[in-house]
Amino acid sequence: MTLKFSCLFALVLLAASWLAPCGGGACKALAEAEGPLGVQGLSNSEVKAIRQTILSWTDALVKRDLADWDSYWAKGSVLMPPGHALVTGDAKLNALTKTPPYDDVEKATFSDWAIVGRGDLAVVSNDIEIKPTTGGAPTVARQLIVLRRHESGRWLIQAVMFNAPGPSAKTR
Repeated sequence: MTLKFSCLFALVLLAASWLAPCGGGACKALAEAEGPLGVQGLSNSEVKAIRQTILSWTDALVKRDLADWDSYWAKGSVLMPPGHALVTGDAKLNALTKTPPYDDVEKATFSDWAIVGRGDLAVVSNDIEIKPTTGGAPTVARQLIVLRRHESGRWLIQAVMFNAPGPSAKTR
């Protein structure tokens, strides 16, 4: 099944508008609760698989295992970094590894997870705190990730967008 970019972008915007007002309340409950009622439309095992996909994908970037990092992307996926045009194909890796703070990651920590989905589609929103290898102050970015369950049953990343990172709450 192919998904036209305009449809995917509309889905991402809809999900972003639904997730954006999260200040703790409902989104925090969604992020922390388990089960089909806590995480809308997905089973506990699907939620765990989605979270593990994102954690493993990020870990591959931190370890600079770029072949492994690339294996988590679905065919036809897109990256939407701040201040850049839409990035597709092999250019995603090049764009991300040249976009601060993703070009200098010693450790990445996630918080404020919110996950929604139905069937083979999931939308994840979370904060990612990045500690740089160069020893600078950690930064935090809010990201929105769209995943699709591949025919193999594996969840793969279809689209990623994130805001320009700012100072971590720990450094403010």
